[in-house]
Amino acid sequence: MARLQFRNGKPGGSPCAMRYCIAGNRHKQLPLAQLHLKIEQSLISTFLLLDLTLFCPFIQTVKMYALIPALLAAAASVSAAPAVAPAVALAAARDTNGPGCTSASLGSFEWSIQGFDFHASYIFTTPAHQNSWGYVNFNLTNPAVPYVASCSASSNQLNDFFYGTMPYKCTLPDGVKGGSTLFDFSRPSGELRVNQTWTCNDQDPQYPTTFTGYGAVNLTLECTDDTWMNPNWTIGQIYSDREVKCAPVDAIIKPYQLTAVA
Repeated sequence: MARLQFRNGKPGGSPCAMRYCIAGNRHKQLPLAQLHLKIEQSLISTFLLLDLTLFCPFIQTVKMYALIPALLAAAASVSAAPAVAPAVALAAARDTNGPGCTSASLGSFEWSIQGFDFHASYIFTTPAHQNSWGYVNFNLTNPAVPYVASCSASSNQLNDFFYGTMPYKCTLPDGVKGGSTLFDFSRPSGELRVNQTWTCNDQDPQYPTTFTGYGAVNLTLECTDDTWMNPNWTIGQIYSDREVKCAPVDAIIKPYQLTAVA
């Protein structure tokens, strides 16, 4: 069993490439990512080299209570076969297993936002009474899973409706287990934040790995703001109608925190 802990430097740093070595019960620390590897029970006697690339502006922790079976299989095959370079052995393992859910969750992981739409309606039935709502809709794609999260929200909190203080739950397709997606949005700042949990069982179905990621992006929306006034208003009619409509935008969200527990 192994526990991996990644520590990065300063908040807001650039993506960090982390490299660690497993060689029997030997522990090795590389200063580049200040990576600490503690092997509690080693099953590998052959040297393996693994490259991980994570976006880590803040301290990130990845806890794994079972070593990735693909690495174990690679170690066993290398032990039985003539000696080959560690990088070649790992590349062969990757080619055999394919990208998979787990590998897609690591490295240069990022979400994609499709069709983010904000629009609002301010309807006054009298000069002093209004019925006003704001709406947000978008789809969130995670490259590690085959489904798309459908996210939407409505609010009547005047005047901008969304202030980044209320989390909303996205809808996942029927049958998806062990996953959830939340988001919040600030109309004044344009910041969209997401929080998603997903599970990968491609490495070992008996011990699936649960990932949790947090990310944020600032959206620049191009909107129209039109107001109609009823010049002949009487009681029972619409006094005024203001419509704010923003063109849908796509965006990429990089995680500022990513954890994995198996």
